[in-house]
Amino acid sequence: MSDEHERFAFPDLTPFLYGDLGTLAKVQEEYNKEVERAADELRSDELSPTYLDFYHRKLEIYRTKYYNFHSLSEFEQEVLELKQFLCKFDIPFRISVRLKNYIGFIEKVRTFIYDGLDPFSINDELGVRVIVGSNPHDNEASIKEVYDLANNVISFFVLKKGYVLVMPSPQNSLGFDPDKFPQLFVPKESLILPEYQLYVKDYFAQPKKRGYQALHIVLMNPQGLTVEIQVRSFSSHYHAEFVATHQMHKDERYTNHPDLTDAEKEKLEVVNVHYDPEKVKLGSYYSKDGNTLDFTGLSEPIQDPFKNFFIS
Repeated sequence: MSDEHERFAFPDLTPFLYGDLGTLAKVQEEYNKEVERAADELRSDELSPTYLDFYHRKLEIYRTKYYNFHSLSEFEQEVLELKQFLCKFDIPFRISVRLKNYIGFIEKVRTFIYDGLDPFSINDELGVRVIVGSNPHDNEASIKEVYDLANNVISFFVLKKGYVLVMPSPQNSLGFDPDKFPQLFVPKESLILPEYQLYVKDYFAQPKKRGYQALHIVLMNPQGLTVEIQVRSFSSHYHAEFVATHQMHKDERYTNHPDLTDAEKEKLEVVNVHYDPEKVKLGSYYSKDGNTLDFTGLSEPIQDPFKNFFIS
């Protein structure tokens, strides 16, 4: 293995998944100790931080601040209040909330480190998705409803709950060809309120390459937790889930990029967590013959009976 491969040799998570530690929280705690130990060894006598220090710190914040009953219960209560607030505008909508699952979060942090990006710029540990309306095809009226509801969502969190808008990363909307997606409605301009526009990625006015459309907003609550909010129309949600899928986006961004050499693709594999689901020993987790019931939030979505909150 080359020195470059060694540099990205993240500590193996699988012994902790297979180690009968009881809970995912315990796996997270013990794995973080191993990452910290590995970082100490790499630093040797030097006090300069390593990529493993950033890895450890980001996972520790996730474990203590996000994967935390009190944080989640308080946030879910605010989302229930948001639903009540939005009902008075007489615009049909539905809301779901998710905490990024552990495996997916680890892989995203590793990808950022591998790509030389700041893992602390990851801000979608908590996510809210608002789907507006029920029209199978968008038009000027349905898109206006999306913007109206998005403006009210932002106002609710900023004015009523004391959240702060966070400046987003650059918008990824290059390469959209309207001739390939004639069914998509693209508004002439954004209807986000002027005071909020700098903080909103508007993929309705500037769709992504595969025709993905949504509004993306990042907010930080008074306790320092960041939340990414996606607002979609019914039509754009269907397109995102069944046409311009999230998996396509991940494959295109991280594995199938045409500019990567075979060696770079091979090195990129280190961001993935490789494990046998049937060997995992965790409470509220069961996997056999390809059927997995994961109520721990390790890698599978879980959702409560009232469909208010899920881990994905």
